[in-house]
Amino acid sequence: MRRKPNSLIPIEYDILGTIKMLQNKGFKKCYGWQIAKAMKDYNGTSLVGYGTLYRALDRLVKMGYLERQWEKVVPTEQNRPRRRYYTLSQSVTVLV
Repeated sequence: MRRKPNSLIPIEYDILGTIKMLQNKGFKKCYGWQIAKAMKDYNGTSLVGYGTLYRALDRLVKMGYLERQWEKVVPTEQNRPRRRYYTLSQSVTVLV
């Protein structure tokens, strides 16, 4: 079954709701692992794989529900790749 253009599927609603909840808790921007952990801890939603999350995040960016930006600098003591941060776009705050 194909979905209609720009319609959301349940995992996308869960992601948007989780980001909204994290922002209400004081996180101005969220990264993928943080979103997945919050979905599991607070919503009980467990993803099949991180590929599922990142594909859904990419779709939400393309549909205009999320804004994405790369982390500018990684502290050298953290020794990890740069993060992509996500925030709700202004138009989506009414949706969730």
